[in-house]
Amino acid sequence: MVSTRPLSGRRFSLVVSPDRLTVVMRLLPPSEEGEVPPPSLEEVRAELEALGVRFGVDENALARALVSPPGVAVEVARGLPPIEGKDGWVEILFPTDVTRGAPEDENQRVDWRAGLVFPEAVPGQKLAILHPPVPGVAGCAVTGEELPPRKVSPARLIAGPGVEILAEPQGESAVAVATQPGMPVALCQGRIVLVKVDPLVTIPGDVDLTTGNLKIRGSLAIQGSVRAGCSVQATESVLVRGDVEASEVVAGTDVAVVGQVVGARVTAGGERSLGLLVLDFDRLIAACRQLEERGLRCADAVRLLLETRFGNLRKALADPPQGDAEQGVWEEVRDLLVKPASGLTLGRLEELGRKLHLIYQGRAAGSIKASYAQNATLEAAGTVTVRKGCFYARIVAGGDVIIEGALRAGQVVSGGNVYVGEAGSPGESSCEIEVPREGKVTFTRVHPGVQVRFGTLVYRFEAPYRNVTLRAGPEGIEWS
Repeated sequence: MVSTRPLSGRRFSLVVSPDRLTVVMRLLPPSEEGEVPPPSLEEVRAELEALGVRFGVDENALARALVSPPGVAVEVARGLPPIEGKDGWVEILFPTDVTRGAPEDENQRVDWRAGLVFPEAVPGQKLAILHPPVPGVAGCAVTGEELPPRKVSPARLIAGPGVEILAEPQGESAVAVATQPGMPVALCQGRIVLVKVDPLVTIPGDVDLTTGNLKIRGSLAIQGSVRAGCSVQATESVLVRGDVEASEVVAGTDVAVVGQVVGARVTAGGERSLGLLVLDFDRLIAACRQLEERGLRCADAVRLLLETRFGNLRKALADPPQGDAEQGVWEEVRDLLVKPASGLTLGRLEELGRKLHLIYQGRAAGSIKASYAQNATLEAAGTVTVRKGCFYARIVAGGDVIIEGALRAGQVVSGGNVYVGEAGSPGESSCEIEVPREGKVTFTRVHPGVQVRFGTLVYRFEAPYRNVTLRAGPEGIEWS
């Protein structure tokens, strides 16, 4: 809303902002008729009234505006902006991550061998509080109209196993209370929060022939090691304070191994076969798309890739899962890929990829943390972190891979970025790293013979380098 009115050869303008919260006045340069007296206060007030400005007029600002140089903006009226409210929210009262049990030393270095501690709950413990929304306060425009605040929305607190919801005495909120001992877990989707308590099973020593193989619902803490030939499965997290030796550990969410993983397989984020299927399927689609752009039919591209780069995916299809929904999609993927029809299209593959993502939507990603890995396979739907290093290890991760020490030999397949302290060896040991085209790979030190793949782009180091980062650019692999 703008007013620009001539007054005896000299003009002024009044501009009302689009949100109707301010009015700005400017004196305009005199016309060719020469200098004339400035407008009077009464003339400006009359113009404000004509514009409907009835609230927040600043008399002192009006006086300043009348004596300001032409073109200088002066705010002569201000409304009251609405005070925004706050949506309802759920306050989580327990730590949601695994923490270290020992403090930092005097040099502020964390002791990796200090015990990792899962959050624990006891019956009657408050786990979460549901806070009601806080309504906002209406404002007032310079025209006198009410400016309503944004509408606020409530949150929702849902009780899972091992939890009950109790109303607070004031009746304004609710609280989630544990009904059984175990590990509290909060699953959030927008303002909807489900709180549950998973049983935490603690094994005081080793998992060996004495204990037998373990398969539990909930989380598992093993105070000793997982000895050769044993199997450990948990629907939630697994903590091993010792080593994992020539055995298998499978967790629905995270795995933390304080010691070493030697000759073993560790899987985080769900069942092994479906985990591999989800991790590899996007990579397969991307590779098929690139081969199709080069003129190869989709069916032929699938056959070629399964025989070369995706042999592990083909093996995963031979191991059916247990769930009905997963079983159906697994069979569909198997039938499509094992003997691809000549009319197979990239769109059909992408449709299956979307189905797989829907099945796993909202499930915990699952990460792996270990001190050292040798002759081992680490598979995680999320991130993999190895502190001291790897030797002849295969790592598959849906997220980032961080190897703080050396990766002497082996293979890394990451759905995100990769960082390696030292890759390869002076003797040019076999070392392969694969990331998506949009990913990046960083080395503190890298030896000749290390191969890095970004989709179909491949680079092999022929000389040693320090502090280098590789990524795929529009014209090939770029260095920095």
